[in-house]
Amino acid sequence: EFIYQQTKTYSSGMFARLAFAVAINVEPDILIVDEALSVGDMAFQAKCFNKFKEFQKANKTILFVTHSIDLILKYCQSAVLINNGRNILQGDTKSTTEMFRKIMISIDREDIDINEKLEKIIRKSHFKEYLPLNSKSNIYGSMEAEIIDFGIINSEEKVTNHLKHDEEYTIVITIQAQQDIIDPIMAYTFKSVDGMEMTGTNTNNLNIVFGKVKKGEIITAKFKQKMILNSGSYFLAFGCTKYQNDSLKVFHRIYDAINVEVVSPQLATGIAFSPTNINIEREAN
Repeated sequence: EFIYQQTKTYSSGMFARLAFAVAINVEPDILIVDEALSVGDMAFQAKCFNKFKEFQKANKTILFVTHSIDLILKYCQSAVLINNGRNILQGDTKSTTEMFRKIMISIDREDIDINEKLEKIIRKSHFKEYLPLNSKSNIYGSMEAEIIDFGIINSEEKVTNHLKHDEEYTIVITIQAQQDIIDPIMAYTFKSVDGMEMTGTNTNNLNIVFGKVKKGEIITAKFKQKMILNSGSYFLAFGCTKYQNDSLKVFHRIYDAINVEVVSPQLATGIAFSPTNINIEREAN
């Protein structure tokens, strides 16, 4: 019913459907798709990637331009990494996406050697300086204790916000008492982009009691956790609170402090899952 209407009246999703349909029906030898599939609904995206597979089986070339590590690992056989208009790396998807992660945790984007820059990030005292902080994070509290640092550390002891499913990470929170306080609780929570709490914990849940913390004292908590979340984008929130007269007192909260990307090579349904092995038995009649 929309085919004879001007395309300027189309939504971005409608325009992407039309463009993709035209492109694949002219039997191209090379199909170039530039991030357009992200605007469609799930059914549309499934049709597109099924068509991708058909083209791959027919030995056609697809040039897929995207920032999605997850899609690259699932659908591409090789990759080219471009940074500031310069070809940084060309090769297998694993090595190129790993380098992309390294570039994303690098704050200074000057044209210098990426690996040399990353070595300077290891074991820094202020982890948050090397993470893309959310400018719209919700920050509040009495500030009797202040969260002065936070971060996510991988098995190579490097700061990152690009996580792999089923790998272990250390979530670090550092607080400093601005006056004498009793029994602070340090917490972190992974949240969906629409605000739903996915997973997390705190020192109280883990039976850690600090007692009296004097003014100026600094405490760092390091939580180790396997990443159980499914592929997607999440926020990581931090908090320092305490229970006082059966109510919760907030010293300092930084909600949605960091945007986190989780990638899994295994397709799964839902929010979280564990790696699954399967055994099939068939019996002939």
